[in-house]
Amino acid sequence: MRRPQDHLPPLLTLRSILRQPDAHAGWLYLEPGNWTMETTGFFHEADIDLAPEDETALRARFEAAGWVCTLSAEDIQDAIANTCDQLESPSDADLLRAVRYFHDHDAFIDWDAHEEP
Repeated sequence: MRRPQDHLPPLLTLRSILRQPDAHAGWLYLEPGNWTMETTGFFHEADIDLAPEDETALRARFEAAGWVCTLSAEDIQDAIANTCDQLESPSDADLLRAVRYFHDHDAFIDWDAHEEP
């Protein structure tokens, strides 16, 4: 069995993630706090070559370092696809709101019914 890696995958901004949602896999870890387009994070896919306890320890190290596990790449892709189905040309801010809404409510945003905060 391989040992868990000691370094983080490459960091990405939410802007780059939302603009290319299909380019990612795994679970998105983000900095804690209010998400902006410049919030950085990384995707982590479970490594089937690691022993289960090593995979768990790796995820625990991410969280101990302050990273927050948020959504799967599939959830992000689905939230963006749903928004693109409802809005003709969603802005980056719209995509961010849709992903944040999915994270907070475990549901897709209904843009016809959604009111501005």
